[in-house]
Amino acid sequence: MRRLLRPLLSFIVLAALVIALLQGAGRVAFALLSHLEVAANQMLAGRQVRIIGLTGGWRGFNPVVRLERLELPAGHVDDLYVELDLLKTLLKSHPVLFRARVGDAALLFEKLDGGGWRLAGMPAAWPAASGAGRPEAESSARIMCSGTLRSCETF
Repeated sequence: MRRLLRPLLSFIVLAALVIALLQGAGRVAFALLSHLEVAANQMLAGRQVRIIGLTGGWRGFNPVVRLERLELPAGHVDDLYVELDLLKTLLKSHPVLFRARVGDAALLFEKLDGGGWRLAGMPAAWPAASGAGRPEAESSARIMCSGTLRSCETF
């Protein structure tokens, strides 16, 4: 019994230590996120994307990113709040959103020849085979969404 208990306890302590180190480093990094706004804008300048008011923080175990405004060739998004589910992100090895909120937005979508949609002036965001999350419009080639992104006009 002792031979099994000692390695198990060592593993639990080591796992707790790694989680604590990740949490501590992540909290420091996200607290300093506002200082990276200029660098992020320089990286995104070629895509005509601009970030205003970048801040970061934590909510429980989850990292949070807030943007006052995100300006895109297709429009803008105001008061963007994105919270990652840290545990699911680590388990699945790709970002998993826990919560995302938009205060206000005005975005222009274009219909692709293959049937998918993308933000106007941006690379394709949704593959044509995937219908999840795409705006719906049968006859129009463009959709303008504004407000809460629930009111859309086709033209």
